[in-house]
Amino acid sequence: MNKLNIAVIRFLVLVLCLAVLGSCSKQEPAKGKSGRLPTVTVTQPCEERVERIISTIGTLELEDDVQVATEVSGLIKDVRFKEGQEVNPGDALVVLDPANFQLNLDKAKTALDKAKSNLGLAEENYKRNKTLREKELISEQEYQEWATVFENARLDYAGAQTNLQIAQRALDYSTIRAPIDQNNQTKYTWEVQKKLVSIGEYLTAGSPVAELVNRTLLKLRFIVPEREAGYLAPDKAVRFTVPALPGKEFEALIFYIGPNAVESTRSVIVKAYVDNAERILRAGYSANVRFIGETSEKAMMIPRRSLRFDVDKSYVLVVVDGALLRKDVVVGIEKDDYVEITSGLVLADMVVVRSGSFLESGAKVEIVEGK
Repeated sequence: MNKLNIAVIRFLVLVLCLAVLGSCSKQEPAKGKSGRLPTVTVTQPCEERVERIISTIGTLELEDDVQVATEVSGLIKDVRFKEGQEVNPGDALVVLDPANFQLNLDKAKTALDKAKSNLGLAEENYKRNKTLREKELISEQEYQEWATVFENARLDYAGAQTNLQIAQRALDYSTIRAPIDQNNQTKYTWEVQKKLVSIGEYLTAGSPVAELVNRTLLKLRFIVPEREAGYLAPDKAVRFTVPALPGKEFEALIFYIGPNAVESTRSVIVKAYVDNAERILRAGYSANVRFIGETSEKAMMIPRRSLRFDVDKSYVLVVVDGALLRKDVVVGIEKDDYVEITSGLVLADMVVVRSGSFLESGAKVEIVEGK
């Protein structure tokens, strides 16, 4: 075969290949191995009321932790408590030997009786001499002398009354008692944390005898990011659990929100009261705190697995006229396996939940089921 014939044959083969390729380019879009279009499962967004739950970590603290001290000096005669014991406000903790205090009280009573008698006599003399002076039967100097005696007797009597009160108070204070909460005596209960004295010990005024804690009212201290502090307000309730008591949930009532954010963490300190009347919570327990942030009454929700991500954007695929279309979306509150879409979708959109293969916007698909 000469070279011319070979060239002609090669040319004809090339033309035939180009014709075949052109025919392929005009065929239907690629289908699956079964000859069908790729299949997708879709769902439509639904509206429902959802709440954003904010979680953080906190610590339980004591509201009241006091060291009880004696106000008078004396020898300890009796100790009426032990560590770990619960005591009520006003309960006797330590009794000092009352002998000297009673003796001083008796002396003060005697002195008061004498001062009272002297005052009565001085007053009678003063009144009588005042009448005599008005009749000019005695001199002004003599009258003033009786007036001075009467004034001194009144001062002595007032001093004797004060001394009696001091002596009575010292006797009362010889019994050292648990502090009284004037505002809430019925709920306040102390627990002895430390016993600091023993019988026979001599105490001077100001000596500590016990450390008491109030466990019926605790504080829950926690921090929240500054962007979430706006959801909180005084008297708002928060819920919390503690690892030490699994299965139990507790409530705390906010009474303090820090006026300033901590610069290093951009967070705000929050404190809340915890009613611990059953005394099952203890200071130092860690707490898992949760509270409701924002609430959407008609949130547009889609399954979480419908979301796709591209760098810093979230998007979904929707089916429009049998083809996939990408829609960028903004995500809001999350609830279980669903997420809120705040923009980017409408309720009529057919959102792809899952597909049988990796597909992108523009691909022709077949919907096999709705959800």
